[in-house]
Amino acid sequence: MNKKINKAEIFPLGEDKRCHVSTDCKETGLNNNIMVVGGSGSGKTMSVMLPMICSLENANAVVVHTKRGIYDKTRKMLEKKGYNVLLLDLNDPTKSPYGYDPLLQCNSLADVRNLAHTIAYAETSKSEPPREPFWQQNAESILNLVLRYVYEGHYEKGNTMVEALSLLDYLNFTDNDDVKSDPPTEDEIRKAYNYKARGIQRYSVLESEQERRERIKRKYPLHGEMRNWCDIDRAAYMEWSMFVNYPDSTGGGVVGSTKAPLLNTFNSDIRNILGDNLPQLDARELLKPKTVVFIYVSPVNVAQHRFCSIIYQQLFKRLFELGEERADGMLPYPVHVLCDDFATGCKVQDFHELISIIREKNISATMLVQSESQLSSMYGKTDATTIINNCDTYIYLGGMDVDTATYVSKRMNCPMNDVLNMPLGQEYFFRRGQKPVVTKRYDIYRDLKAIKEHRQQRKC
Repeated sequence: MNKKINKAEIFPLGEDKRCHVSTDCKETGLNNNIMVVGGSGSGKTMSVMLPMICSLENANAVVVHTKRGIYDKTRKMLEKKGYNVLLLDLNDPTKSPYGYDPLLQCNSLADVRNLAHTIAYAETSKSEPPREPFWQQNAESILNLVLRYVYEGHYEKGNTMVEALSLLDYLNFTDNDDVKSDPPTEDEIRKAYNYKARGIQRYSVLESEQERRERIKRKYPLHGEMRNWCDIDRAAYMEWSMFVNYPDSTGGGVVGSTKAPLLNTFNSDIRNILGDNLPQLDARELLKPKTVVFIYVSPVNVAQHRFCSIIYQQLFKRLFELGEERADGMLPYPVHVLCDDFATGCKVQDFHELISIIREKNISATMLVQSESQLSSMYGKTDATTIINNCDTYIYLGGMDVDTATYVSKRMNCPMNDVLNMPLGQEYFFRRGQKPVVTKRYDIYRDLKAIKEHRQQRKC
């Protein structure tokens, strides 16, 4: 077993030495969650995220970034330090060495239900519930049934997300005549003979049960698969029969509510990431020493943001479970999750709860947002406040949001105009237990230049 490394990282988060923070929670008594707030172009990535990556010496990290240059600038540097650098490129699957299958990451039926919930509510990017939650609830129910069917190995073609999506592609609604299992009545038999005598093409109600099921399976593959499973699973039967017995208009609406998030999340590029031709990225990689996982997400592709929210939710939960499995209840190496443009995509389900408990498992999160209003619009005022309150370090780099400036001015005990008109390149640094620090942003280019010159001298 690998010995746990006690040496903490020192992250330079500002030019002032008081902003160079230790990640040793036992020494500082603080958590390592960091909230970075600043308008577009204020330097959140270059002044905070990049220095944190370059300062890694022992800890592991997951870097979710929307700027291509982050990976290119730091990969060789990390490899020279002995790090194993992994890349998941959601934007270009042909260049991605790894894939990610969310169904293979599930380890229980509860995980499958959480995955169905995340997909069903992918369209709801805001914190407010939909006006008619009936549609999302039914979509979640259907997704859970199909994902569970594939997860448990009932589908003969495989048990991955690719097979589940191929099965869901056949999702449609049929009226009650096609799916009910009650024997035909005398009126139905008489009507069938009348249809036949008049030459009208209609299936015979006198067909055997096996013939009827085969016909349904040919015409509606998903219904055929689910009917066979429902015969041996009473709970699944109750849930599926509720759907197939809806009126036509209701059933069609449920189908639309189910297919919309699937089509908008699992487009052709994302489905290539799911392919079994790529080695699958697993959270267990972070149990190994000196591992950094880069996940590149296009800043303008909404489908990738939806898929990334699934990765976030599963990543935090899986890392927490891996820590629970150990004797000391903690991960062997600290894991820092760096989240660029955290509030511009889709919300991470239950993140306000996850960030409250991940510290005890040696996990921390650094979130880069443009304003507190942006975070509130995504998670709601209450949950956004909970997320901010669980960050013992807060960095403000300027911006035009009045609500954020009001919050910062109260903490700084200075006029709000001073915050709104703060000079470019300045930074307000807050850390629980010490007074606020007014300093300049950290200049990572100076360090990168010094490292380059040092390497050139060594070559000479």
